[in-house]
Amino acid sequence: MLLFASSLALGQQGPRNQNDALFPAQGKFSAGVMTTYGGIHPPPIVVADVTYGVGNKFSIGFAGGTTGAQGLYALKFGGKLLQQKRFGVNLRAMSIYYPSRDGKFLLDRSSRRIIPWMASLATLEGEWRTEKNVRWAAGVGALETHCMIRMKQWLHGGYEETVMPIDLFTTVNVSVSIPLSARLTIRPEVIAVFTSAGLISQGEFMVSSPVNPFINLVYNFR
Repeated sequence: MLLFASSLALGQQGPRNQNDALFPAQGKFSAGVMTTYGGIHPPPIVVADVTYGVGNKFSIGFAGGTTGAQGLYALKFGGKLLQQKRFGVNLRAMSIYYPSRDGKFLLDRSSRRIIPWMASLATLEGEWRTEKNVRWAAGVGALETHCMIRMKQWLHGGYEETVMPIDLFTTVNVSVSIPLSARLTIRPEVIAVFTSAGLISQGEFMVSSPVNPFINLVYNFR
């Protein structure tokens, strides 16, 4: 299951950082929670994250949670490449580690063995901010996934293939950030995953869903 949580923001910040779900103002923290429904894994599907504004245009964050079938831990970065009045260009990157599972997990009472794996996503997107601080965004990205066991074998020369054992995809994402109050923002987002032949098939790769909808709630600390 593809789970990518988004970052978080506000406080006594400038108007550009107010209700910005990606970039807290410099020295500020924000926290959020994300959920989704993919129809494959059982609930709960929940990811929580904390984001820190290193500068007004750069953030770093950490995330943790579950897909319903596995746990996950993530490190993420964000940067504003361009900001002109109400239009900006953002670059986001996240690397997620999914630890192994052997047996039952949370509400999934089936006994399964899942090997550890990783996913990394980088996204370049344009963002448009309205007068009411509603932020519309759309972008494209690159996604890679790999099995940790196969990768270790390849690095130590024990894997038969000479090519690095990773799967590569392209992504398209759209989102909107809507202020609910001075500190709380809701951010729906949809990420579609493609191969060269088109949308991936359901359950064909480690990324199990071709279209992944998310709902993010973001709380901004002063």
